[in-house]
Amino acid sequence: MFSKKEMIKLMIPLVLEQILNATVGMADTLMVSAVGESAISGVSLVDNINTLLYTLFSALCNGGAIITAHFIGSHREEDARNSAANLIFSSGVVAFILGIVALAGNKFFISLFYGSIEQNVMHYARIYFFFSAFAYVFIALYNSCSSLFRVMGITRVSLLASVMANIINICGNALFLFVFNWGVVGIALATLIAKASSAMFMVSVLTKQDRIVYLDLKKIFRPSWGMIKQIMSIGIPNGIESSLFQIGKVLVSGITAMLGTTAVAANAVAGTITNFAIIPGTAVSLAITTVVGQIAGAGDNKLAVKKARTLLLWSYLCMGITCMLLFALCPYIVSLYNLEEVTKDLALEIIKFFSIVCLLLWSPSFIIPSALRAVKEVKYTMVVSIASMWIWRILLAYVFAIHMDIGILGVWMAMGVDWLCRSICFYIRFFHGKWQNRPVLEPERENV
Repeated sequence: MFSKKEMIKLMIPLVLEQILNATVGMADTLMVSAVGESAISGVSLVDNINTLLYTLFSALCNGGAIITAHFIGSHREEDARNSAANLIFSSGVVAFILGIVALAGNKFFISLFYGSIEQNVMHYARIYFFFSAFAYVFIALYNSCSSLFRVMGITRVSLLASVMANIINICGNALFLFVFNWGVVGIALATLIAKASSAMFMVSVLTKQDRIVYLDLKKIFRPSWGMIKQIMSIGIPNGIESSLFQIGKVLVSGITAMLGTTAVAANAVAGTITNFAIIPGTAVSLAITTVVGQIAGAGDNKLAVKKARTLLLWSYLCMGITCMLLFALCPYIVSLYNLEEVTKDLALEIIKFFSIVCLLLWSPSFIIPSALRAVKEVKYTMVVSIASMWIWRILLAYVFAIHMDIGILGVWMAMGVDWLCRSICFYIRFFHGKWQNRPVLEPERENV
């Protein structure tokens, strides 16, 4: 089950999709830099808030995907299709509610997380946040469909949707920014159109009844609360973990905001560029949910551990290459941005530090918890992630950056300590944990 050839076939589209996502993120930042560093800062601060909300959708999608993967592994196709319909319903409702809340509390949430920021930065942040709120439903639908295709081992559909979204986004950016001169409004509008288009494409493809799991539109409007409860049993702990983790990151970005616009801009550019280094790791993290989830659903926990170990090794090898390339090429990449010299130097310092820490600690810190979630060890990952984030990353970020006056690099140093703690805890739990002695699907047989 899941030969090396099959796992490679699963991962290649995921890697390409992550490359596209990172590329369009860098393109957005490059284009926003034409407006000025205040615009970069405003957009990056809102992106931190958006990421917090996106993680709620992703957590819910992950819960539905894991349940679906277990059903596929145990050859219970009808249950798998029911879980798919209920996942679409749940994620759509949650995203709609959060979109309304974001629209109503536009300035409030920005001020809540970042306090008093420069007037220009606040202006751009409010514009970008306004348009972002309209995209939440589309992002939730896209993530739900993408996760369902992924657990079926089909990753080329989301790759195609990503290509389409990126083309629309970049072309829209160019049109609205350089032809119509709409500034941040143009960047936000192009992103909204791209997200909506890709979501509608994914939903339409998922309705085709030529796969194990397909979307029955009638079932979306006839939710099964028992199935939703199963999805939430994984989605809620995962959502709490992801949300508090992202709240912690937003609070850390608040510490960054205290260091001034130069630090915020350097941090934003570095954050965008470093996304390229983790592309293969992110692909492995997504693939491991499918691989471990299906194998564990079939009842072979020992094989699930073996495949997880293989994928972890692949991540280390691939990220060794990307991190070394990032370290070597970062001066040339940073020079593409319209930044002042002091901001460029600061961004380079961050990126070089990140390259080293990422190579050593990113894989066990993020890939192993994905495997743990796939076998329903969601409460453990929740507790460890939250505790590590709040104890190490937030506390030490303030100590390093403000108290010890290290500056923005101190924020990234705290991140490294957080990753080290996570890596140790997750490695011990997955490869030596008692979960290996229990069937993951036993609770579902009692409830379905």
